[in-house]
Amino acid sequence: MKVLNFLFAALFLITITSCSSARSTTRQGVDLQQYRSFTLVDNDDTYLPQISKLHKSQIEDAITSEIKKISPENLGVTGADVLVNYFVVVDTKTDVQTYNDYYSRRWRNLPINVELTYYKEGTLIVDMIDAKTNKTIWNGSTSSVVTRNSMEVERTINKAVASLFEQFQKDRTPKS
Repeated sequence: MKVLNFLFAALFLITITSCSSARSTTRQGVDLQQYRSFTLVDNDDTYLPQISKLHKSQIEDAITSEIKKISPENLGVTGADVLVNYFVVVDTKTDVQTYNDYYSRRWRNLPINVELTYYKEGTLIVDMIDAKTNKTIWNGSTSSVVTRNSMEVERTINKAVASLFEQFQKDRTPKS
């Protein structure tokens, strides 16, 4: 019974956190419509110590793919209006599940069973920086449970980056 509860809790936790949505902030007074060209800034490997080179490459490929959708020509760092930078944070989280053992001999003083589940949560943060002023104009982040399955990691990265750029496009659309 404990095993089933544990598996259900783990599955529920993965389902909830994998559906997390992108959060964003736009610098006050900035019109995102004015920016036409975007380019990804190269991150030094020491800047991202918590991820492997493979995952760094997957993130950069996903970001570059999304940039091409909104800015087809690549003008490089010197010609772009916006520099796109990213950072990854991986934290160990704890999920606590408690329940009473109702099959005890007495109804009072029921023992409470506690199950702890440890998991890793990755947060992808994307900053868009005005190339002329060197100030951040937009910031977005999204989080998800980190898995060991390499196919699932790539799918999660692509989904996370797509949701961030979808949020950027929503923020970029003029409010009526």
